[in-house]
Amino acid sequence: MSTRTISGTLRELRSLAELTKASVANLEALLRPSALAQVTSTKRLMRDAHQDLERLQNQTSEKEVATSIREVAVEAWKVYQRLVKIEEKLRRAVKQVPASDAPSPPIPTSHSHRQPTKGESFTTSERSHERASQKLYQLWDWPDSQQYEPDDTPWNLETELYHAQPIQVTDYTNTASSSSQETTESVASACTSVIKFEEQSAELGQSSEMGSADSPGSVNGLRLLYAKHGLENFAFKPVRTREEVESSYTEEEMFMRSSLYDADRKREGSGSGDFVTYAILAGTDDGQLCLPRLRYIKIHEVKRLKDYLVRERHLRRSREVSRIEKVLHLMFALQEGWRMETIAVLFSRTPQQVDAACHDVFEGLLAMHGQSGLEHQQVGGHELWKIWAKFTGEGGSDRWEQYYGWTRQDVLKVLETVNMYIARYRQQGKVALEGGFQHWWRPFAR
Repeated sequence: MSTRTISGTLRELRSLAELTKASVANLEALLRPSALAQVTSTKRLMRDAHQDLERLQNQTSEKEVATSIREVAVEAWKVYQRLVKIEEKLRRAVKQVPASDAPSPPIPTSHSHRQPTKGESFTTSERSHERASQKLYQLWDWPDSQQYEPDDTPWNLETELYHAQPIQVTDYTNTASSSSQETTESVASACTSVIKFEEQSAELGQSSEMGSADSPGSVNGLRLLYAKHGLENFAFKPVRTREEVESSYTEEEMFMRSSLYDADRKREGSGSGDFVTYAILAGTDDGQLCLPRLRYIKIHEVKRLKDYLVRERHLRRSREVSRIEKVLHLMFALQEGWRMETIAVLFSRTPQQVDAACHDVFEGLLAMHGQSGLEHQQVGGHELWKIWAKFTGEGGSDRWEQYYGWTRQDVLKVLETVNMYIARYRQQGKVALEGGFQHWWRPFAR
């Protein structure tokens, strides 16, 4: 294929992607719950197209062609993101359809069980009878253990998760199974690339203070525990509804204090910090959970960054918060410019725990900056991270420097470090402090 033909084909692909995005936007207002299956099918097609484009990009040696393919891949990903959001909206609409209007029994999902109102109460015998007539709903399927990458990092899955109240649904076995599979296949809609589920295998933590004698020590350890005790000990019901969590973090974000507010009070989100971390790393897409989403750094890149910081002794264990959760705390602080109190709500932590975690990882990234040869190199893309706007806004950076405890120059260094880490990882397929890199931020900076 000639260069001219390649160029023309790429232009055609880009035009198709842009046309598809516009068509999706126009159709969004017209879609009804009955279109859910078609939207899901189209979403998967866009996911596959994006994966094919990424694979083609990695196989192409010509720089200009690879750049063009990446731009088309970004457009395809944006279409995929929109379809995921539409799918979520339709699922909520299906959930809200009155039973009298439904022509057939509702498809059970993790959203479909009815929550008791404040005025309702159940006796022990009534609860036992109700549970006997219903089946537990599995939130995630476990792929074969061989699909997981080797991971000997201990877990820190809190005891409360093992004994959380199960989610129960009416007994429609086949549909429950397919819905569970769909939950597994879903991916975080704000990530910059589709990651296969087996690449998203969660590794949660490093605490040596396990809450149970049965606490798993690895991914396979959790699988064994799952098989030993059965599903009922792992089924999960959110501590608070999505709406309650959203209301709480919105309220926290409204504070304008230059210091932590009620720093030692534990906030409450959809679940424990360990559970939320697992759900994010597993790419969980469940409407009843309030989970933050990664926009630019991919899930496996977060894991490899954590591994590097641990290997270089820039990141150490702590009793309460796992090291991978610490990295997520800082990524969301940088990505969204959130206050520590907001992140504390989402991960069910205290603001002081989040602040300490962010500072640990921040210092590690500063050390990585000095080792990456970035002192005399211009790195773009820092304006994508919303925290940068706080340090460059009209109000100046003094208040935010006091709140976060970071200088504007250090924030810039950390953003450069993260951007170049992602750029080199995607070019070289490994953690690298020097060598070739992709300008991954260019399509997003438009």
